[in-house]
Amino acid sequence: MSNTTVITGITNAGLSILAQAQLGAQIQFTKIKIGDGRLEQGQDPAELTDLINTVNELGIYNWTMAGDSTIKVTGLIVQGNTGFYFREIGLFAIDPTTNQEVLYAYGNKGEAASYIPENTSSVAVEERATIITKVANAETVKIQLSHLYGPIFYDELGDTTVEIDLVTNIINAVWIEV
Repeated sequence: MSNTTVITGITNAGLSILAQAQLGAQIQFTKIKIGDGRLEQGQDPAELTDLINTVNELGIYNWTMAGDSTIKVTGLIVQGNTGFYFREIGLFAIDPTTNQEVLYAYGNKGEAASYIPENTSSVAVEERATIITKVANAETVKIQLSHLYGPIFYDELGDTTVEIDLVTNIINAVWIEV
């Protein structure tokens, strides 16, 4: 099993949520998407509203605070029917003004992409996709965790309260024991 961490940038929609959080709104993370899309020369990732080419949607199964203003959110990648290069990752959140799900943060590994092979044997490959992003001094961060990935633990971290929602209707969620 490998572990891929991508340091990301916050999108314009994410910056709007972050600004609202400074005024007391809650940040609510909902899911991670991964894909194999390539950024065009000069393309500004902050302007993206979705991944360039989504391959899979991941339920969130783990998170940790990585400092006073940074959070690490992790999803589990499992093999599918076709292989792909895990090149891009996006973290989605609910915009408190519109109540719509938006791309909060985006990262792209470019040519350093990891290949996730198709599931053609009895040997399973799993990879953790971790996205690191800023939450600044938001008072409340809410994270929707999929219970399909095992036990959930609650923790209170400093002045930021983390609320957890259990998501039970994740599509294509598979638990693989290796």
